[in-house]
Amino acid sequence: MMGLIYGRTNNLKGYETKSALFTSHIKPAIENGQIGLMMGPRATAGTAYNEKNGGLWLDTLPGTDLPVLLAISRIIVENGWQDADWIKSWVNDKWGSSSGFGQGSVGA
Repeated sequence: MMGLIYGRTNNLKGYETKSALFTSHIKPAIENGQIGLMMGPRATAGTAYNEKNGGLWLDTLPGTDLPVLLAISRIIVENGWQDADWIKSWVNDKWGSSSGFGQGSVGA
């Protein structure tokens, strides 16, 4: 199964290949055929590993990774590529959760 992994290199400060997240989740997923997408202002050992295994590194300016991620998300939704069953099972809308949204105000 092919999928997409997203990682931000600027938060990982060049040590992402030594983190539990990289060694336990990202690296095994890349080895199993997932396509990695890493964004950040500098190349790291993780981005080099990702590119060597068919992934993509987007060299972004600091602070521009969120607008790029939102644009990619918009394309996914506009083309219907999202996993609607997973979203329905695991994501609450703000009125369906018990987190306080839509519950009215206390003491008003």
